[in-house]
Amino acid sequence: MSCNSNQQPDGIPDGFEFRDDGIYSLPDPESDGGSPQWLCSPLIVAAQTVDSNGGRCGKFITGTAATGVCHQFVMSSKDIYRVSKVVDQLVDKGFEIRKEKSMQESVSKMLLDWKPEKTILLSEKIGWSDETFKTYLLADGSVVGRKDAIYAPTRPVFSLKGVTSCGDLNSWKDTVSLRAVGNPVLITAISLAFAGPLLRINGRNGFGIHFKGLSSTGKTTALTVATSVWGGGDLIRTWRTTSNALEATAAFANDNFLPLDELAEVRPGAAGEACYMLANGQPKIRANSQGHAGKASNWKTVVMSTGEISMAEKLSEVGINPKEGQIVRMIDLKADGRAYGIFDNLDGAIDAASFAKELNESAARACGHAGPAFVSKLTELSEDITTFLKHNVEVYTSLILKGVDISEISFSPRVAEQFAIVALAGEMATRFGLTGWKELTAIAAASEMFRTWIVGQHNPLSRSEILRRIQEAVVTYDARLQEEGASPVKNKFGWQDKSRVMFDDFGWSEIHGDLDLKAVARAARGFGLLTSGDGDNLKAKAPNWIPNRPRLYIVQRSVLTPT
Repeated sequence: MSCNSNQQPDGIPDGFEFRDDGIYSLPDPESDGGSPQWLCSPLIVAAQTVDSNGGRCGKFITGTAATGVCHQFVMSSKDIYRVSKVVDQLVDKGFEIRKEKSMQESVSKMLLDWKPEKTILLSEKIGWSDETFKTYLLADGSVVGRKDAIYAPTRPVFSLKGVTSCGDLNSWKDTVSLRAVGNPVLITAISLAFAGPLLRINGRNGFGIHFKGLSSTGKTTALTVATSVWGGGDLIRTWRTTSNALEATAAFANDNFLPLDELAEVRPGAAGEACYMLANGQPKIRANSQGHAGKASNWKTVVMSTGEISMAEKLSEVGINPKEGQIVRMIDLKADGRAYGIFDNLDGAIDAASFAKELNESAARACGHAGPAFVSKLTELSEDITTFLKHNVEVYTSLILKGVDISEISFSPRVAEQFAIVALAGEMATRFGLTGWKELTAIAAASEMFRTWIVGQHNPLSRSEILRRIQEAVVTYDARLQEEGASPVKNKFGWQDKSRVMFDDFGWSEIHGDLDLKAVARAARGFGLLTSGDGDNLKAKAPNWIPNRPRLYIVQRSVLTPT
């Protein structure tokens, strides 16, 4: 609704008249004459307001202040009852109002009695306003769909920095989305960014994918490209934050997408807690000043995380063996090691660095359009969208699992369902005309990433696999393990005595040479399989009987043959 109108607005109470220059109080028709009295700058009560619990009743007011600025704001009924509150709020926004107390009381009475037919829902959260999934509130406060809701939090909210748009959707499609074709990591990252609004419709909790990769391999570019679905690069947050701040960030990403960078910067214990918190959508319960549990925010969000180490490695730093619940909530995915870092196709760029630079620049020039367009299309669907999504998640899960051996990983179907949601989001965005991809591009990429995850689960960053490899090596190469006081052996594999087995870099590489040796050692230390050295040293000083006492990977026999 525009700020002013030449017609009398809906629901204006008797005894008041709207004019171009303001609101007038009309004389009593039964009195002897009198003239209309100007009360305040022109304003309109466009709708009554209420929250989802039937509280926070009030009025949604629009109007042009004396400064020429058009305002739209909510004034609660309890404030309208207090004349001083009415005056303070109107004057603060630049509206002029009569100084006489009786006239100010008339303004308050007018606002209380003004009852337009339209009612607007006040929403504490961004995202879907109700279970009809026809209205979605964006993080900048704007509304997509039926426009019968307002983002009106009762508490201070997370900064809107980064919630910006630039360029246009076609530019984003041409210079970002289409250039991702041929790159399963990028396709999956973009599809993941679209998945947040589907969670609540599908009755699912949130989840995340942690893209692990070495420095300068392109993983942060993937994060930037995915973030451009909803806004600028300033939306990207870091793991290095307080739990309170992370909760506020997650609530701000309700029914949306949360990009987090640099996993290595978070404390290991906090990382494990964050996995559950972000996925379950519930913060810690904290007492207020009276000792009672305060009202907590909640959310449903998808997380894209990046880092040079995996979540399993991060947890192993303090001896935590990742639990199934953590694994399925924050999926570790090896993103690099492809043809060019995380990339498979450079789309004509001269090298991976140039391609990454071009993508980052394109994402900065065109961003923030695809996500809002996606939820706009969702609000227009006339079919039973919940049934549609649940059916297709089942279909996509079957496609992703087809031909993949999951016999040794009991929780792999749950992870496959997460990738299915990602794939479905990408395919729906494609059908809505937002990506420029061919159909089945997103499902093909998600299927490939699931297979990559399966391979990663056999990676000996699990305690049982590391232990199995060491045990097999000790049995197989027993004759090549130098013993104290014995004659030198040929082709020495390591050293051993009654209590220990020890390996130098050569022996450790023979056991784990298909993997990142330091990563395996960090995990082994976290699992209590290595007797590590002082400080951060993964290797400890050799016993006195070994010449020169080099630093070695030392494994206690008690670990190899537990009682």
